[in-house]
Amino acid sequence: ISALTLYRGRGRWTGAGWSWPLGTLGFALPALGLSLYLHYAYSVDLNGMVSESVYPRELFRYLPEYTTGAGAIGFAIGWIVGRNV
Repeated sequence: ISALTLYRGRGRWTGAGWSWPLGTLGFALPALGLSLYLHYAYSVDLNGMVSESVYPRELFRYLPEYTTGAGAIGFAIGWIVGRNV
């Protein structure tokens, strides 16, 4: 998304307005936040996340889908905010 943002802005972050930069930031924050939280919870066995799980290796099976979904929602919010700035 960052490369597309720079391409649309002709090499500048805000060359095409604020929609793309804020959309990119909106994608990155929830996607990274969710990933970091799940990895932290796994490492400290938060609320028995690993020890009480039937299949502990399956905990991260859908992580790419979760982070992409969260990022898409964040991108949409950032895009709308950037369009109105």
